[in-house]
Amino acid sequence: MINITNMELYDIYIKGSLEFKSITEEEMEDKIQELAEDYYKEGFPHPDEIEVRYLGHEDDPQ
Repeated sequence: MINITNMELYDIYIKGSLEFKSITEEEMEDKIQELAEDYYKEGFPHPDEIEVRYLGHEDDPQ
């Protein structure tokens, strides 16, 4: 069982715009896979336009 208080969180930016906020590592991996598939199907978003920012653990003080 996953300990909710120990989840690592991420933001995903596309072309500098925050598209996915405070998502879990598993969600981040799924979104990045979807974005990769979109790029190969539609040509957007280019991998250079995607930024993943690590926010730390959910229970870390801000």
